[in-house]
Amino acid sequence: MQVAFPSFLEQKVIVQKVESLMGKCRALEAEINQSEQHAQMLMQAVLKEAFEEDKKGSDSKYEDGSSREFNMAAEDSMKYH
Repeated sequence: MQVAFPSFLEQKVIVQKVESLMGKCRALEAEINQSEQHAQMLMQAVLKEAFEEDKKGSDSKYEDGSSREFNMAAEDSMKYH
């Protein structure tokens, strides 16, 4: 049984394409990891605000019910996107 292989030139093109796609995969993976970290930071800020709210009342709230800390955390999260 004979197996036909692509020519050496075709193999080089295939390898270059695979390496290019792997680079894109690594970049996407890094972006996903960074997004997950920002989501964790935002969640921590939200939880911190929720627990501190009970202690200090609502004097640090804006009209829409959000707090300065939450808005600052959201702004920090958006800097990276």
